Amino acid sequence: MTKDGGEGLTYKDAGVDIDAGERLVERIRPLAAATRTPHVLGGVGGFAGLCAIPPGMKEPILVSGTDGVGTKLKLAFAADRHATVGIDLVAMCVNDVLTIGATPLFFLDYFATGHLDVDQAAAVVEGIAEGCKQAGCALLGGETAELPGFYGEGEYDLAGFSVGVVDRAAILDPARVQAGDVLLGLPSSGLHSNGYSLARRALFAHAGHDLHAELPGVGEPLVDALLRPTRIYAKATRAALSVEGAVHALCHVTGGGLPGNLPRVLPDGLRPGRRRLARPAHLRRHPRGRLRRGGGDAPHLQPGHRLRAGRRRREGGRDDRRPPRGRRARRAPPRRGGRERRRGRGPRRLRRGRMKLAVLASGRGSNLAAILEAIDAGRLEGSVAAVIADRDAPALERARARGLPAEQVPFRKADRAAWDADLAEAVAAHAPDVVVLAGFMRILGERFLKHFPKRILNVHPSLLPAFPGARAPQAAIDAGVRLSGCTVHLVDAGVDTGPILAQAAVPVLPGDDADRLHARIQAVEHRLLPAVLDAIGRGQLDLSTHQWTGPLGDADARAALLAPPGLAERAPA
Repeated sequence: MTKDGGEGLTYKDAGVDIDAGERLVERIRPLAAATRTPHVLGGVGGFAGLCAIPPGMKEPILVSGTDGVGTKLKLAFAADRHATVGIDLVAMCVNDVLTIGATPLFFLDYFATGHLDVDQAAAVVEGIAEGCKQAGCALLGGETAELPGFYGEGEYDLAGFSVGVVDRAAILDPARVQAGDVLLGLPSSGLHSNGYSLARRALFAHAGHDLHAELPGVGEPLVDALLRPTRIYAKATRAALSVEGAVHALCHVTGGGLPGNLPRVLPDGLRPGRRRLARPAHLRRHPRGRLRRGGGDAPHLQPGHRLRAGRRRREGGRDDRRPPRGRRARRAPPRRGGRERRRGRGPRRLRRGRMKLAVLASGRGSNLAAILEAIDAGRLEGSVAAVIADRDAPALERARARGLPAEQVPFRKADRAAWDADLAEAVAAHAPDVVVLAGFMRILGERFLKHFPKRILNVHPSLLPAFPGARAPQAAIDAGVRLSGCTVHLVDAGVDTGPILAQAAVPVLPGDDADRLHARIQAVEHRLLPAVLDAIGRGQLDLSTHQWTGPLGDADARAALLAPPGLAERAPA
């Protein structure tokens, strides 16, 4: 076939630029090489990719998954931002593979467009390579298709394919799930890559918002919030699966939400029920019937019970709001010595190395000892300003032995309000930045809480919101759960219902009783609590927002810091 002038037609005349495709391959080559793992054979450019199965498995089983990014790509086109949708592509495939208990091995991608823009395609593949790094798998190869007239100008479509491997004995199966298991939710980074057809219609077609507008309460332009990449849960699931027998099933919540996905990992006859525990994991019903995370109950699996909807409450109620402008600050009780001090209306801004702690205790003071040990070892920048107890507790003697101010404010049940005021006065006299409850066996009243807003921390021996209140280890044993742990949280007017700051898991081992389990949980508490306090003092944890910042803003990095050594080790037989 020839042109009118007699010259032969070329692919370029038909809209396919082979030279551009070659340039893209050269741009991709170093990106793929950066994801290479020891199991990969060969490089980019062949007809197929080669990957060996890791050694050491008794009966390796390959696990595969495929997915796309969907109409989230429409926002990438509109914003001309293509560097993160590749992460979305990897996440949607890899997260499915992870639910089997598999380790991702490699990833393949398919990129199709009407006209190949090398810079645009390279940006997409750069995101795919970043996603592979986060997942710990190799970008083994892919396909670039230039299809003239098939897509609109500047548009493309993506598909991905992930392969992982798992030992047959380690496959997660619905048959492992049993009544009494606890449902734990890992946080998302946003909408991930689901529901964008509805989101675009609601935000732009219906409400008329601009893509780059910053809506009240969002804190960033819509485009940034909507294009935030999907979280890849490879590190989190790897850490959870390292505790033998702790995880029975994993569910990747995508389109359809909990009702559409959770039943896929449950055995017949077992439905999620909900035990009223605390607000932070509350599930509320969307007007259209979908369940989504909001603020507090921990769902448990119980035969014949469904998740019920509940009304969402603002975390902390009205006390979380700042007072209206022009309102005078109320004054605290007089200090000892006749002077008065102004009651703070919010958390102080701490200066590094200057954090002062007031420790409230009722018992031996083992958490107090852990705090002091961390200070001595340089793992906690701060000082203990005072130790105060509600009884003649051994913790007071521990404090006096260290030359620390130690005081007893005996509990008065008959005059609770007056005791609250006396306790607040005693603590305020030492001007602490943070108040730490270390085995303090009293519920603090409203007067004390208002005196130290968002500055009171407690460590509790369970993975809240499961098993609040006293005798939590015994409650975990009675419930037959396989995983317990400890939680550091802010204190509010409820019983262990304040915002969760950090948690660490402890497996429940065969033969455990409450005392053995509690002893192992306390060993973890003694590392977790000082680590959280140190993060507060360094400005890496903001108590006013409950948010981690800086390098520890990433949940996986935070888990690596806070996880105590030997967590996955079994107790001796």
